[in-house]
Amino acid sequence: MTETEDQPVAQNFRNCVEVYKIMASEADVLSAQQTGSVPMTVWEGFTTKLIVERMGLSVPYYSSIRRELIRMGCIKQLRRGGGTSPSQWELLREPTEELWHNAPAKRTYASSMQDAAAQQIADIIRRLSRLEENFDVLVRAVAEHGGNVPFDEPKPNVHQYEVISE
Repeated sequence: MTETEDQPVAQNFRNCVEVYKIMASEADVLSAQQTGSVPMTVWEGFTTKLIVERMGLSVPYYSSIRRELIRMGCIKQLRRGGGTSPSQWELLREPTEELWHNAPAKRTYASSMQDAAAQQIADIIRRLSRLEENFDVLVRAVAEHGGNVPFDEPKPNVHQYEVISE
């Protein structure tokens, strides 16, 4: 390729780097306790506004930048936004030239289904962990009341115990 043919690719890569830098500078780092699994860096906002308004790029750039960041494994969408609702993205790794050149060109349907199944399993594990923690809280509450709480007597004040919720 000639130098002029490489320029659009190089510019698109630079745009990806700049978008990621902005997202990283505004992201929150969530602990494993907050996420229910592992620590993660999460950016929440309006991706279209970031690319179109703040960076001054046209709408077609939004799609290509988002697609390339996903392709390189730099970001993963946690929650889809729309209207007045911001989207939420996990920041996985900074874009590099190596990722740009070596990441798979397109995800297959099978790999997308595997990712979806893996995410569902992770969500179920997180929910099960919270249920187990809440069960332990309830067992402690019953134990503190002699292990026998008749239904016709006043129930213990369960609000004094820490119940974990989503």
